[in-house]
Amino acid sequence: MKAQTLTLLLSAAHTGVTQAQQLPPALPFSTGFNSSFSLSKSQIKDAQLSDTLASSINAVMNYHQSSVAYGGPKQDDFYTLPDKPANLRPGQLLKIQEVTDPTQFSIVAGSSLSRILYTTRNFNGTIIPASAYVLWPFLPRQFDDKSENKAPAVLWAHGTTGYFIDSAPSAHRGLLYENVMPLSLAKEGYAVVAPDYAGLGVDKSWDGSAIPHQYFAAPVGAQDTLFAMEAALEAFNNRLSGKFAIAGHSQGGGISWSSAELLAKGKDTSGKEAFKDLLKGYVGTISIAPVTKPLSTPGLFSSYSTSLFVSSVFSDFNPSQWLKPLGVARLKLMEQLQGSVGVGQQLFFNEPQDALEKPDWYNSSYHASAFDRLGSVGQKPFAGPHLVIQGSQDGFIAASTTNQTIKETAELYPNSALSYLYVDNFGHTPIISGVQSLWMAWLEARFQGKKQHKGLERTYVNGWLGDNKHFNGSNAYLVWVGAPEYMYQNPGAVFPKHLQIPTRYLENIDKMCPDDENTAHAVIEADAYDDGDSTLSSDIQSSTASLTASILEYRNIHGRTFHSQSGPGDADYWAPNDDQHNTSMDIQHHVWTLLHDGKLNFAPLPDQVGKVLDVGTGTGIWAIDFADEHPESTVLGVDLSPTQPDWLPPNCKFEIDDVSLAWTWTDNEFDFVHLRTMFGSFTDWQHVFNEAYRVCKPGGYVEDFEASADLISDDGTVTRDNGTALGQWGKLFHEAGWKTGRSMAVFEEDTQVKCMKAAGFVDIVVKDIKCPLGQWPKDPKQKEIGAYDQAAVEEGLEGYVIFMFTDILGWSMPEVQLYLAKVRKELRDKRHHTYFWTRTVYGRKPAENEES
Repeated sequence: MKAQTLTLLLSAAHTGVTQAQQLPPALPFSTGFNSSFSLSKSQIKDAQLSDTLASSINAVMNYHQSSVAYGGPKQDDFYTLPDKPANLRPGQLLKIQEVTDPTQFSIVAGSSLSRILYTTRNFNGTIIPASAYVLWPFLPRQFDDKSENKAPAVLWAHGTTGYFIDSAPSAHRGLLYENVMPLSLAKEGYAVVAPDYAGLGVDKSWDGSAIPHQYFAAPVGAQDTLFAMEAALEAFNNRLSGKFAIAGHSQGGGISWSSAELLAKGKDTSGKEAFKDLLKGYVGTISIAPVTKPLSTPGLFSSYSTSLFVSSVFSDFNPSQWLKPLGVARLKLMEQLQGSVGVGQQLFFNEPQDALEKPDWYNSSYHASAFDRLGSVGQKPFAGPHLVIQGSQDGFIAASTTNQTIKETAELYPNSALSYLYVDNFGHTPIISGVQSLWMAWLEARFQGKKQHKGLERTYVNGWLGDNKHFNGSNAYLVWVGAPEYMYQNPGAVFPKHLQIPTRYLENIDKMCPDDENTAHAVIEADAYDDGDSTLSSDIQSSTASLTASILEYRNIHGRTFHSQSGPGDADYWAPNDDQHNTSMDIQHHVWTLLHDGKLNFAPLPDQVGKVLDVGTGTGIWAIDFADEHPESTVLGVDLSPTQPDWLPPNCKFEIDDVSLAWTWTDNEFDFVHLRTMFGSFTDWQHVFNEAYRVCKPGGYVEDFEASADLISDDGTVTRDNGTALGQWGKLFHEAGWKTGRSMAVFEEDTQVKCMKAAGFVDIVVKDIKCPLGQWPKDPKQKEIGAYDQAAVEEGLEGYVIFMFTDILGWSMPEVQLYLAKVRKELRDKRHHTYFWTRTVYGRKPAENEES
């Protein structure tokens, strides 16, 4: 067949996300196919496909069918079942095939391949057949464990690209992940034992009954994985040492995590004892970008993909409960074609969603929430040690969800060995190769018998170059740069050239030289634009409360945690208090420090500062830095939520307090009172400044730094009226602030100066400074500020809006995700010369013998 041009939607190969979350654009490329699939006229008519859409589906189907070995499971004799054993048990070996035809697979030189059929259980406990492959290294790794030249194994749980038999990795020429994981492990001397999961590869049992793939039901995939290891040890006891680790990515990340849970439990999903013998050789688990709460957030999954998940487990579910007639017709075609995720996205993402699915489909039956409970991982005992890796820029698996699952699990099981590697600036698939040196070293240490400390170890890694560096030309290696796993390297694939993000470890950045005072209001000159550029932070009275359990019971809004309604004062604070938002605030602190030339304050404090109060301390980073810079001082940070670290300078401490109520400190107690970014926090700003005045010593200073919510430009590239999502940002925040009675317009309404004057402060000084957002400025200092500002905003983006837009403005989560996708796109477009105003105001409390 002649080479064709294929336009294929690159989106979530593992999670079936909504149209609002499509990340890369459609990318044209040419390739040759060895398949001649074509939709029938009746199929096109019944599914109401346009000529363009039908042609696109034909191309995707042909491409997918061309990527399988031996014509795929329907034509490959390997998947034909042998006779049913008389004494059937799970984990039983059924068939071995040594692959001798090198033309069918693309595997690393020197390695070899075997495939096996074995038995596992489905969710109902029925014993069913399944398939797996074993990739062998040329030379097995030796760890001085007397393994007699046998290979250590990594039990590999893959992320899935479809729901039907052709999506089995054992049927793919490149084993689905190619060099990203399996081949890399083989090159390092590990045997890779990789189950397809039940329903992929083998889709019928001995009696002819269908075996559906129970996608995202993590415990089912986990027992498929562990039973595959048992069968491989039976098949290859002369080649495998018996020592093994488990590793997985995406859907497989959740499955690897669930596998560690099943090992700890010692039972399969039917409740029968299992896997006891495997524990003898088990050394640890790696879960990369894991799916931990598959359906916990409405809007993150499409109705069609969720219908397939749910149908595989609940026999009483009918897709017509969620889908309109057109949606049902297209789902029927999807099942007829047994297409990949790419086919499903063509069928369902090229029409308005309200034409395909019913309103509020997710909540219209019990099935979605029940499936989520069945498929979730975390908050259970697990066999450690366990390493979890998550990228901050993952567009498929929300970092906030992984953060929350880690937090919950560590709190429930504080003596388990759990490591969390949080990698900034990396996305869903590139993170595997991006931090390979780290997880490979962790793996080696486990096989060497090195012990991991009990408890939670958290490591933050700032990606050196990041994803965007590697979109570097027409011959880019697609898997490395993050294309979904069903996309292999193709001649002529065209990708835009991207500019690397200049990220470095924050603590190693040299402070810039001071600004000229006259440049604060100047127009920021834009750098030259390249259309390939893209860039990616004692007894207490009144309201003061102790760290009680009630305060730690945070609100959960669409997977993010907010200040507890049972905590002190009014709980309607708009920003989250979870790890992801805290990371954003810490990066933002670095932005403010760069913006202020390294200064932590502008008020002219004496050389010896006494007592300092930091109001709304957040993560406590300003209070800690100030305490370090002024060791003679005593710094007290206060906030609604206890999100501050345990390690502190000796002259710094934190308390929980609600400063919208009467302050608990005595008159004239502090030499300096500091506030920062409190917009949207108070219904009565005058009360706050009155109290600050009261507790400040005569002659002391109060300083407040605030930012405008309006994102603007000097050249009209971002305005409220030009249709940009960035231009609408301030308008939406001001509307939400008005509805809550907590103004976001502190800068616009000159609130700081007005309230300071009314409270009695003198010598009031105002400093307005523009803050760029993005890497568009030409000036190196402004570019660096803008880059970090963008990193902070992208890290905290969802948290900024999720409460305000859903609870206050009444948006749905799909509407929120669609808006955020537009914001992210515009943030990375250097043609948008975005900035916002910041204002620092400080004033002095008159001395006792001085008149206000």
